[in-house]
Amino acid sequence: MNVDYHIPIPHLEPTKEELEWAKTDLMPHAQVALDKLYEKYGAKFDKANLDQAIFDNSPIGKRMKDHVEELELGFRRFCLFIGYKGAHAAKPHCDAHKFDIPMIARLNVPIQGIVGAKISWWKTGVEDPKMLERKFEQWNSKTQKMERGFSYLAGDGDWGEPVHIEQDPGPCWNHVDKAHKLDLDDITEHRVNITVELDPQIPWTELVERLDKKGYLV
Repeated sequence: MNVDYHIPIPHLEPTKEELEWAKTDLMPHAQVALDKLYEKYGAKFDKANLDQAIFDNSPIGKRMKDHVEELELGFRRFCLFIGYKGAHAAKPHCDAHKFDIPMIARLNVPIQGIVGAKISWWKTGVEDPKMLERKFEQWNSKTQKMERGFSYLAGDGDWGEPVHIEQDPGPCWNHVDKAHKLDLDDITEHRVNITVELDPQIPWTELVERLDKKGYLV
């Protein structure tokens, strides 16, 4: 475990019941988002915004929220990361909390597309002059429309070797205001990942301290 970038939370591994919920209640929305993403950009990985009512009776959603509350963090919303199997590796990027505001941390629980995935990190972040603003469109399942999105994406330039790599990442906290990229070249099914966004945000070091106090870093 490298607590500077990635902290596994294995107790959030989805149960059989939770996977059944995802199959019936989540995956239809994920498939629409995948189709809309493909229509717009081709085979790639990106975020989709969700109608929060989807999670009203979600067992995994409840456990994710309980974990956030246990750490005395502020829950903002659930979103979905979706990616086509075999999508070519993206450039390093940093996540955005809101327009022009980086996101520090995400709680992720992937539902499928885990084996073969790889996420890499670099030491630098949005302060790096090679990291540029990215404006794009993403699917919103509530409005049933594409909407404006914002993040930070690497421009031209050599990023060198990553400082940390995670293979087959499962449930975890990820440090996302550091440059990172997800490779899906070797997955055998589309990747669908539930992610929790926080509001207000806290520094990554404070999140690590709270996780440590609750025994998650053992």
